[in-house]
Amino acid sequence: MKKFIFIMMCTGAITLSLLANNVHAASGELWEMSVKTGMDDAHFPTPPHITRLCLMNGALDPNRLQAKDNDCAITDIQHTGNTVNWKYKCITQKETMEGAGEATKTRDAIIGVTKLSGLVGREIVGLTISYSGKRTKEVCDADKP
Repeated sequence: MKKFIFIMMCTGAITLSLLANNVHAASGELWEMSVKTGMDDAHFPTPPHITRLCLMNGALDPNRLQAKDNDCAITDIQHTGNTVNWKYKCITQKETMEGAGEATKTRDAIIGVTKLSGLVGREIVGLTISYSGKRTKEVCDADKP
């Protein structure tokens, strides 16, 4: 049960980070995002969560996608062309999950994945969050939630 609660807390933090409207510029683009989260050892698929997200025009920045969460942090951000890579670390209830993410953004699409693993109790667990999005061509105010 402890493993499940920790995984759900990390999943919630990461999912919120991918869905947060936490950008700081007025001019944005509205995107329709599909986010799918699953434990690597799960024997059943999880349905994707669909949401609309206002992203700042320009390069994809994982820090702008991350909800303010004291338990998780994005580090080592590297941009190569239209792809961004980063490392991700969550520390919750004295347990740690670490991993990496990658996202590629073109003019009309975003596709990415974040993979995490860690020791929860005495078990090694893995978590994969995959997401994709398409630009709706609508303009939005990125300063508003």
